[in-house]
Amino acid sequence: MDSPAVIMHRLVEVERDLANRQNDFENAARDWYQAQREIRRQHATALLSSSKASVTEKKAEADIAASLCPGAEHEALYEALKAVIRVLETRATICMSVLKSQGRA
Repeated sequence: MDSPAVIMHRLVEVERDLANRQNDFENAARDWYQAQREIRRQHATALLSSSKASVTEKKAEADIAASLCPGAEHEALYEALKAVIRVLETRATICMSVLKSQGRA
């Protein structure tokens, strides 16, 4: 098992990584949430103006219109950064648990 100093160093690295990614994550979240209004508007407009016969076809046409809307690409960056943040938080939690268990040993 690693020494407490090594684990503390890992925690510092995780904290530094989180700090470096924070602005990008906040910007991606803002861009994605701002884009959602336009995406929903495009979806509703396409759904209501569709000349397709079935509801399923109308929904499919609206989904396509929404996916082509400017700003839809922000979702991928937001979700990717959110996943990275979760992994870093999990790593930090594991390191803290290991430090705590070493203190009890």
